[in-house]
Amino acid sequence: MNSDNKWKLPSNNYVEDILYQYAKDLPYENQLHSFIIDTCNETIMDLFDDVDQEHIITYNSSPEIEISDELVHFLMRYRKFQPNEMREVVNSGINISPYDPKQHFNFHYIHQVFSQLLPRYELRPNDFTRSHLEGWFASNIWSAIVDACFIDLETIEFVRGECCSSASRQRKNRGRKCSKTKKIMGRKCDGIARDLGSFAVSEEGSTWTGEDGTKYLSDGSLKMPKLMRDMLLQKIKNHGVNFVKNNQIEIVGFLHSGKIFLI
Repeated sequence: MNSDNKWKLPSNNYVEDILYQYAKDLPYENQLHSFIIDTCNETIMDLFDDVDQEHIITYNSSPEIEISDELVHFLMRYRKFQPNEMREVVNSGINISPYDPKQHFNFHYIHQVFSQLLPRYELRPNDFTRSHLEGWFASNIWSAIVDACFIDLETIEFVRGECCSSASRQRKNRGRKCSKTKKIMGRKCDGIARDLGSFAVSEEGSTWTGEDGTKYLSDGSLKMPKLMRDMLLQKIKNHGVNFVKNNQIEIVGFLHSGKIFLI
């Protein structure tokens, strides 16, 4: 790789060179083989000195989203510990007048999530302690939380099921020149949020077995990061790197296993 295309750090070292030297002899597939840096992974971050670590974490980072005090206060109303207390809050509704569906959607979303989940606590409390298949959590829990949060984005659709990523398919078929060459399918995932391409991906599991569990290691640490990388590269290819940077486009990954939800 030409040095002009590498990420130069304050130490004058290149990110790609450091990752390559570490990952070239690994006996298993790792996200580093795709030059993906997990800044929460101490083993990876320890490859860099403190100054370079700070540069990696802060370079081109998006500002934190500001949440109004009014919305925070509204959310905290639902911080109850008994179903009957929650029922009082849910029944009180959204006291905003005049109500604007777009401007006040986040208030509606918060209220709707608790409104949908509360009856299960009231009528079927054992549901939250029993073991369930992956599809049960997707249909009864995560659809109310994840799928519903995109409703105010008119051009976005969240597709569930074992769907293939178009970004992953494009990368895998980059060198395909002949129609007789079999087209390779993209990586499958449990959910994709789509607009002009994809910008969010979801992976699900029926139980959470920790960060050393197979689900987290295979999906959260390998499959999902590679899918997110493909989606970002698709955005750059279609719209240009300046468009992606100026609009601070990010790719989001949802990993839920049982009752655990990671972003």
